[in-house]
Amino acid sequence: MTLIDKIVSYSCDIDISITSMKTKILNLIIFIFTILATNSLKSQHVVPEKNDNVITIIAEKDELLNFDNFGKHLINNGYTFASIDRTFKTITTEERVSEGGYKHKLNISFKDSTITIRATCNMLMLGSSIGNYQTTWIDWKYAKSKSNIYNLHYRAFIPVITSYNKPLYYFHKL
Repeated sequence: MTLIDKIVSYSCDIDISITSMKTKILNLIIFIFTILATNSLKSQHVVPEKNDNVITIIAEKDELLNFDNFGKHLINNGYTFASIDRTFKTITTEERVSEGGYKHKLNISFKDSTITIRATCNMLMLGSSIGNYQTTWIDWKYAKSKSNIYNLHYRAFIPVITSYNKPLYYFHKL
């Protein structure tokens, strides 16, 4: 084998290995995007799962129409508002009493056709005495146990949200 034959053979091996490397990198990129897409689709679901803390409603395409309609829906169901901001398209409800005397608030934002609801609820602080108890506001999260305080809040506000008659999705957001 001559020197020229060896050089040509060596350069062909390099071309094959570069092509092989490009194929592997492309496959890896496709795999990563597939995993990311699957995880983002799995993160939203129609049945709540433990620790979900955000509820979204898919409604009309116009966010101001959603803002007005959902606000009226809340008023018709006995909610009052602590704040309303048409510029930033947000509504925060006043405290509402849940089962057991606990209170919750709804923080609602509107973007395009999506209504996003994050609830906050009050909890008894550890170390509070019976005569002088203190509560703190924390983010609500879904829990299945009927006696769980998060479930008490959920059972108080979910009938109003579901009665809006639009598709609901749940997910966990940090």
